[in-house]
Parts: sequence; C-alpha cells; structure tokens
Amino acid sequence: MIPSVVIDGRFLLQSPWDLMHKKQVKEVDYLLGTNNDEFGFSLSERHHLKYVDEDGMTRSELETVLPFELHQVAGQYPGGSVARILQPVTDQYLDPAMADDPIYRRDQFLQLLTDAWFTAPTVMMAQAQAGMPASSRVYQYELQHSASVFSYRPPYVKVDYGDDVFLMFGIPLLRDVTGNSWKYSFTQEERDLSLDMMAYWVNFATNGDPNDSTGAARMRDMVHWPRYTSSSHEYLRLDVTSSADVRLRESRMKFWNEEVPRLMGREVRTAGSDEL
Repeated sequence: MIPSVVIDGRFLLQSPWDLMHKKQVKEVDYLLGTNNDEFGFSLSERHHLKYVDEDGMTRSELETVLPFELHQVAGQYPGGSVARILQPVTDQYLDPAMADDPIYRRDQFLQLLTDAWFTAPTVMMAQAQAGMPASSRVYQYELQHSASVFSYRPPYVKVDYGDDVFLMFGIPLLRDVTGNSWKYSFTQEERDLSLDMMAYWVNFATNGDPNDSTGAARMRDMVHWPRYTSSSHEYLRLDVTSSADVRLRESRMKFWNEEVPRLMGREVRTAGSDEL
C-alpha cells in the first residue's frame, strides 16, 4: 500500500501506473473488490491516526496530516508532487458549506483515504483487465454489511479493513469446543452471507465465474454477479441482501484515476478519446 517504486529497466520498465494504464499486464481472470470504509477504524488505529475520533477532526489536524497522507499517492507517479494535488483533493472532498463541521471533516477524510488507497487502485485494475484484447473475465465487489460482532468499533465505522476476510473464510460458521453452539455471535443473515461469499469465491476459482457452481457439493440460490466490462462497469454490492450496481463511486474514481494522473503530468487515455 505504501509505494516505493524502483524502475530498474529490467524487472520494472515503467511505473506500475503506466503499465496498468497502457494495459501491459498479464491477462488473467480477476475477482477483486473493497469494503466501503477501509480506513474506518483498524487502519486508523494501526497508523496511529489519533486525531480521528468520535469528536471528529479539527481543521488544523486535517491541514497538518493531509499533505503527509498524499505523499503515498504522489509516490505512485515518479516525479509527482503533493503540491499539485493538495488543493484539488481538498476541493473534491470538502464542501465549503460543511467545512466547519468536525464530524463531516473526519468522515470525508476517512473516505478520501479509502478511495485513494483502496477503491481507486482496485477500479483501475478492473478497468485494465477488462480492456485486455483477450477480454479477461473480471468480477468486482464492494462489501456493504458491517458485521454485528464488531460492536467495539466507533458507531461511525462501516465495513472496515479486512472485514471481508472473516466472511470469505467462514469465520461466522465456526462452532465452539462443544460443537453445539456457535463460537461467535454473528447473526444468521451474516452466516448466510458468509456461505454466499465462500460459494462465489470457490465457483470463481473452479470455473472462472462466481455464478457457475458446476462441480459444487451443494448448490446455493445466490444473486447473479454481473461481469465487469469496459462499458458496463458492473459490480456486486455484497450484503445480507446483495444486489448488482454499476460504476462504483464514479465521480471520485474519475478524479483519482484520471484527474490526479493528469495533475502528475501523465497523459490519460479515456473511452472515446484519442489521448495516449
């Protein structure tokens, strides 16, 4: 997550951003996704962001820490500069009418980090793979359900970093040492969601399609997961009642994946454009 790019002319001939943008990556099928609040609590604690708390975030705290956090973004573009994107990022995420609200400021800061560190790179990878000549099969998700067992987290936190791993590996289905009771207090809806996610992942690993249960020991009636394509940008909203949607966080993805690279001196190719 913290870029340290060395373009050595042997292993890396160009920056990872250039390789993905020019679709010079290996053509493979992809199942990839993010949670809707990746920086909600776990990473805030791990990165010692003590200025993020239930009281919100002061203007001084934001102005102090934002340039440092944007160094992680600028590091993706050799020769890039935080100064080029500091004001555009501020304009993108902070409504002047709400600028004096510390709760709003905190929530927008956390979403900024979620988008910049996780969602935008994931969407960029989906776009790169979906646009390959061989049409790699791509399936994208965003987890929307915050499990009830994480009640120790602040109330403003939604689906946090790593929450999908608990469901994907069946943690809600573990039994206690007696085998007669559940080990953890997930709800039945959350256990069903865990079963769905495990089925989607196994189907994809087996057949290249999360909807194809050929060979499965048990069948599950699940929502159809649409394939992400260069034109549709469809993804699955994973929830206790999952649903398909399109163009995840569209305006902010365009900001991070098109506007920011331009500000860093990159020429960005977009659909219907002749730019390189």
